[in-house]
Amino acid sequence: DGIAFIFIEDAQGRIIVHHPKDLPIYLDRDFPRSAERALRGVAVQYRGSAVYEVAKRVGSGRQGFVHLGLWRGMIEAESRRALARMVAMMAVALLGISVAFVYIAWSLNRPLLDLVQHADRISKGEFGVPLQLKRADEIGEIARSLERMRSSLRAVMSRLDQNQLI
Repeated sequence: DGIAFIFIEDAQGRIIVHHPKDLPIYLDRDFPRSAERALRGVAVQYRGSAVYEVAKRVGSGRQGFVHLGLWRGMIEAESRRALARMVAMMAVALLGISVAFVYIAWSLNRPLLDLVQHADRISKGEFGVPLQLKRADEIGEIARSLERMRSSLRAVMSRLDQNQLI
């Protein structure tokens, strides 16, 4: 569907084979310059529409050229489809990375927030609620220190209460 035309020309610029059948009527050739320009790819008009034409030398170029014309609209449509897929994949990847980042940040901050909340309760005099955080890392070490402090403060408060009763 995307091919507008294809033709082979000999070394003198005569068209040997072509498709579609009426192609020569619509061609505006300036051999050999048109063939040399088409080696790098060139935009041309064919039947009133934009076509991207590319050529390839046959053999060393002494035998002639093969030309292929692709409808520019089809190339642009295919480019848009490919770009849309890439953008969608990048969006999904970005969303996945964002979700992973939020989860990791939450899992790292949650124990610290628990420690802050527990320290706040201790500062308000609530010594009866033990800290249930069991970890083997630095946060766990802080949690154990905070738990020892809570336990010590509870014991001190208990002794103070007993001394006041006596």
